Amino acid sequence: QSAGAAAGNAQQTAQDVAAAATARDDAQRFAEKARQDATVTAENRKATAEDVTSTGANAAAAGQSAQDAAGYARAAEQAKNDIDAALTGTLKMANHLSEIAAAGEKAQQKSRDNLGLKSAATMEAQSDIYDRTKGRLAIPGAFGFGCAFLPEDVIRFDTKSDFLAWVRNALPGEYSVAGPYDIIIPDTRFEGVLSIRWTDARPETTEPRYRAKSLLFTALTAPFITPATATGPYPD
Repeated sequence: QSAGAAAGNAQQTAQDVAAAATARDDAQRFAEKARQDATVTAENRKATAEDVTSTGANAAAAGQSAQDAAGYARAAEQAKNDIDAALTGTLKMANHLSEIAAAGEKAQQKSRDNLGLKSAATMEAQSDIYDRTKGRLAIPGAFGFGCAFLPEDVIRFDTKSDFLAWVRNALPGEYSVAGPYDIIIPDTRFEGVLSIRWTDARPETTEPRYRAKSLLFTALTAPFITPATATGPYPD
């Protein structure tokens, strides 16, 4: 009986030893797992700390970038203001020099002086060759004198009566005339320039037929002076 009991105790002891070894192995595994978890946790915390640090650095960089961007915006606005101020003193083609007009008469006159333009630059031209309005510019052929004639300017007469009727109603001036030989002036080809002047001073009437006239005909060969009056007969 004692031997059987001893054998049973030995078997139980062996089982206890095996269980203890298993428990030890489990404890070692748990310890290793805990160590690994602790290592991972530490690494995660380190990474988190690094992320926080990086985030802070990024935030600081972003703040600096925002400040830099604001500074650039202010510099750009100042540059725009400087350009606008500089362009204010320049002429803009699209405005057709309206800046000068808006600056007033003195600025306009100063501009004309700088360009060498005299008072004639602001004068109106005659409405026609007989316009006597004070302060207007004379146009070519003013009052009928000094104009170069063109072929279509020639006034042609077929008879002496046609010529005299036209003269009675003619205004002062120079005319290119033409007519048959020996019809208007004896033994003369009537082709040249006829100058007509009103020789009286009668402001009460501007009707040509009531004004005394003098005629000067410059022919291709020789000049002829033919006086005439508005009421008397025209000489031959």
